[in-house]
Amino acid sequence: MIDKIFEPKVLKYLLVGVCTVGIDYLFIYITYSVFNINYIYAVIIGFFASNLFQFFTNFFYTFNLKKDDMLMIKMVVFWIAVFIGNGLSLGLIIVLKSFINNLFLVKTLSLPLSFLYGYVVSNRVIYNEKFYSSLYKQKDSHTLR
Repeated sequence: MIDKIFEPKVLKYLLVGVCTVGIDYLFIYITYSVFNINYIYAVIIGFFASNLFQFFTNFFYTFNLKKDDMLMIKMVVFWIAVFIGNGLSLGLIIVLKSFINNLFLVKTLSLPLSFLYGYVVSNRVIYNEKFYSSLYKQKDSHTLR
């Protein structure tokens, strides 16, 4: 089990994850603290910017995929998953913000949920070839009818 943690793909995924969180916090800081934008909008902007970085970096760097590896389909699936995951995280942030006044602490407390959701969905759906091949099998079975 410990050997799997040190596999290059896992280390790349963790590195991208750390950078993604950094980008998320940077955008939240700039929009919330510098431009005084409402915290909900700041969190959404941070989510969008960091997830855009995360998708392309994981696609090309972590998983070494090529443009012809169903980039557009995987991007659509990714953004659907991101929309759901970020909705869950934003809901948790709004609830926690009603008890804790520090946005950055609240954001940090929401990270375990975001990480768990992101890891499961990335592993089982977004970057999982079995998921896409099952989609094509279903599509082919419908066209044969």
